[in-house]
Amino acid sequence: MTSVSFFLPENRLGKLALAPGGISQEKAVGAAKSNLVGIEGETLAEVDKNLEQLRQAAAKPGLAGDPEGQREVYGFANLVAGMAGACRLEGLGRAAFYLCETVDRMVEVGAWNGKAVAVHMHAINLLRAGGADMPMADQKALVDGLRGVATKARSLGSDVPSAD
Repeated sequence: MTSVSFFLPENRLGKLALAPGGISQEKAVGAAKSNLVGIEGETLAEVDKNLEQLRQAAAKPGLAGDPEGQREVYGFANLVAGMAGACRLEGLGRAAFYLCETVDRMVEVGAWNGKAVAVHMHAINLLRAGGADMPMADQKALVDGLRGVATKARSLGSDVPSAD
Protein backbone atom coordinates (compact mmCIF):
# COMPACT_ATOMS: atom_id res chain seq x y z
CA MET A 1 0.00 0.00 0.00
CA THR A 2 1.31 3.47 -0.91
CA SER A 3 0.94 6.51 1.23
CA VAL A 4 0.42 10.10 0.22
CA SER A 5 2.28 12.86 1.95
CA PHE A 6 1.76 16.56 1.55
CA PHE A 7 4.46 19.18 1.64
CA LEU A 8 3.46 22.73 2.50
CA PRO A 9 6.23 25.19 1.70
CA GLU A 10 6.87 28.05 4.09
CA ASN A 11 5.03 31.25 3.09
CA ARG A 12 7.95 33.63 3.47
CA LEU A 13 6.09 36.67 2.12
CA GLY A 14 3.20 36.16 4.52
CA LYS A 15 5.61 35.71 7.38
CA LEU A 16 7.50 38.87 6.40
CA ALA A 17 4.29 40.89 6.12
CA LEU A 18 3.29 39.89 9.66
CA ALA A 19 6.72 40.49 11.16
CA PRO A 20 7.03 43.55 13.42
CA GLY A 21 8.97 46.54 12.12
CA GLY A 22 8.95 48.36 8.82
CA ILE A 23 6.49 51.14 8.09
CA SER A 24 2.73 51.14 8.35
CA GLN A 25 0.47 50.96 5.34
CA GLU A 26 -0.59 54.58 5.83
CA LYS A 27 3.02 55.77 5.84
CA ALA A 28 3.87 53.68 2.77
CA VAL A 29 0.91 55.08 0.82
CA GLY A 30 1.79 58.61 1.94
CA ALA A 31 5.40 58.15 0.81
CA ALA A 32 4.26 56.79 -2.55
CA LYS A 33 1.92 59.76 -3.05
CA SER A 34 4.66 62.24 -2.23
CA ASN A 35 6.98 60.48 -4.68
CA LEU A 36 4.31 60.85 -7.38
CA VAL A 37 3.94 64.55 -6.62
CA GLY A 38 7.68 64.89 -7.14
CA ILE A 39 7.48 63.57 -10.71
CA GLU A 40 4.04 64.94 -11.58
CA GLY A 41 5.41 67.75 -13.77
CA GLU A 42 7.58 65.41 -15.83
CA THR A 43 4.79 62.88 -16.12
CA LEU A 44 2.28 65.53 -17.18
CA ALA A 45 4.66 66.69 -19.92
CA GLU A 46 4.92 63.07 -21.11
CA VAL A 47 1.12 62.69 -21.04
CA ASP A 48 0.74 65.86 -23.11
CA LYS A 49 3.38 64.68 -25.60
CA ASN A 50 1.63 61.35 -26.05
CA LEU A 51 -1.74 63.06 -26.20
CA GLU A 52 -0.54 65.24 -29.08
CA GLN A 53 0.76 62.15 -30.87
CA LEU A 54 -2.60 60.46 -30.24
CA ARG A 55 -4.41 63.44 -31.76
CA GLN A 56 -2.23 63.28 -34.86
CA ALA A 57 -2.60 59.50 -35.20
CA ALA A 58 -6.39 59.63 -34.78
CA ALA A 59 -6.71 62.44 -37.33
CA LYS A 60 -4.95 60.56 -40.13
CA PRO A 61 -7.23 60.02 -43.11
CA GLY A 62 -7.92 56.48 -44.26
CA LEU A 63 -7.52 54.74 -40.89
CA ALA A 64 -10.20 52.20 -41.85
CA GLY A 65 -7.72 50.55 -44.21
CA ASP A 66 -4.56 51.24 -42.22
CA PRO A 67 -3.81 48.57 -39.57
CA GLU A 68 -0.51 50.25 -38.67
CA GLY A 69 -2.28 53.56 -38.11
CA GLN A 70 -4.90 51.82 -35.96
CA ARG A 71 -2.13 50.27 -33.84
CA GLU A 72 -0.62 53.76 -33.46
CA VAL A 73 -3.92 55.12 -32.13
CA TYR A 74 -4.10 52.23 -29.68
CA GLY A 75 -0.47 52.62 -28.60
CA PHE A 76 -0.66 56.34 -27.84
CA ALA A 77 -4.02 55.95 -26.08
CA ASN A 78 -2.51 53.18 -23.98
CA LEU A 79 0.41 55.41 -22.96
CA VAL A 80 -1.97 58.21 -21.95
CA ALA A 81 -4.17 55.76 -20.04
CA GLY A 82 -1.19 54.44 -18.12
CA MET A 83 0.24 57.78 -17.04
CA ALA A 84 -2.71 60.14 -16.61
CA GLY A 85 -3.67 58.88 -13.14
CA ALA A 86 -0.23 59.79 -11.81
CA CYS A 87 -1.04 63.43 -12.70
CA ARG A 88 -4.44 63.45 -10.98
CA LEU A 89 -6.14 63.09 -14.39
CA GLU A 90 -8.04 59.89 -13.66
CA GLY A 91 -10.92 60.83 -15.98
CA LEU A 92 -8.50 61.35 -18.85
CA GLY A 93 -6.89 58.00 -18.09
CA ARG A 94 -10.24 56.21 -18.12
CA ALA A 95 -11.26 57.92 -21.37
CA ALA A 96 -8.00 56.82 -23.02
CA PHE A 97 -8.56 53.31 -21.66
CA TYR A 98 -12.03 53.16 -23.25
CA LEU A 99 -10.52 54.37 -26.52
CA CYS A 100 -8.12 51.43 -26.29
CA GLU A 101 -11.05 49.07 -25.64
CA THR A 102 -12.94 50.47 -28.62
CA VAL A 103 -9.99 50.39 -31.00
CA ASP A 104 -9.02 46.90 -29.88
CA ARG A 105 -12.46 45.53 -30.65
CA MET A 106 -12.77 47.37 -33.97
CA VAL A 107 -9.40 46.02 -35.07
CA GLU A 108 -10.34 42.51 -33.92
CA VAL A 109 -13.49 42.39 -36.03
CA GLY A 110 -12.17 44.52 -38.90
CA ALA A 111 -14.86 47.17 -38.48
CA TRP A 112 -13.19 50.56 -38.05
CA ASN A 113 -15.52 53.39 -37.07
CA GLY A 114 -13.92 56.81 -37.28
CA LYS A 115 -16.92 58.44 -35.62
CA ALA A 116 -16.45 56.34 -32.48
CA VAL A 117 -12.79 57.36 -32.36
CA ALA A 118 -13.74 61.02 -32.89
CA VAL A 119 -16.20 60.88 -29.96
CA HIS A 120 -13.44 59.55 -27.74
CA MET A 121 -11.00 62.20 -28.94
CA HIS A 122 -13.47 65.04 -28.26
CA ALA A 123 -14.05 63.75 -24.73
CA ILE A 124 -10.31 63.24 -24.15
CA ASN A 125 -9.65 66.83 -25.26
CA LEU A 126 -12.37 68.14 -22.93
CA LEU A 127 -11.00 66.14 -20.02
CA ARG A 128 -7.46 67.40 -20.65
CA ALA A 129 -8.61 71.00 -21.01
CA GLY A 130 -10.51 70.75 -17.72
CA GLY A 131 -7.59 69.11 -16.01
CA ALA A 132 -7.80 68.00 -12.41
CA ASP A 133 -10.10 70.97 -11.73
CA MET A 134 -12.99 69.61 -13.83
CA PRO A 135 -15.82 68.59 -11.49
CA MET A 136 -15.90 64.85 -10.88
CA ALA A 137 -19.57 64.68 -11.94
CA ASP A 138 -18.66 66.10 -15.35
CA GLN A 139 -15.73 63.71 -15.72
CA LYS A 140 -17.94 60.79 -14.74
CA ALA A 141 -20.60 61.76 -17.28
CA LEU A 142 -18.06 61.91 -20.10
CA VAL A 143 -16.38 58.66 -19.11
CA ASP A 144 -19.73 56.86 -18.70
CA GLY A 145 -20.65 57.87 -22.24
CA LEU A 146 -17.36 56.50 -23.53
CA ARG A 147 -17.91 53.28 -21.63
CA GLY A 148 -21.17 52.93 -23.59
CA VAL A 149 -19.31 53.39 -26.87
CA ALA A 150 -16.71 50.80 -25.80
CA THR A 151 -19.46 48.39 -24.74
CA LYS A 152 -21.14 48.78 -28.12
CA ALA A 153 -17.80 48.18 -29.83
CA ARG A 154 -17.36 44.94 -27.85
CA SER A 155 -20.64 43.70 -29.28
CA LEU A 156 -19.62 44.37 -32.89
CA GLY A 157 -19.74 41.48 -35.29
CA SER A 158 -17.70 40.99 -38.42
CA ASP A 159 -20.73 41.92 -40.52
CA VAL A 160 -20.57 45.57 -39.41
CA PRO A 161 -19.49 47.89 -42.22
CA SER A 162 -16.51 50.17 -41.67
CA ALA A 163 -16.94 53.94 -41.54
CA ASP A 164 -14.02 56.37 -41.58
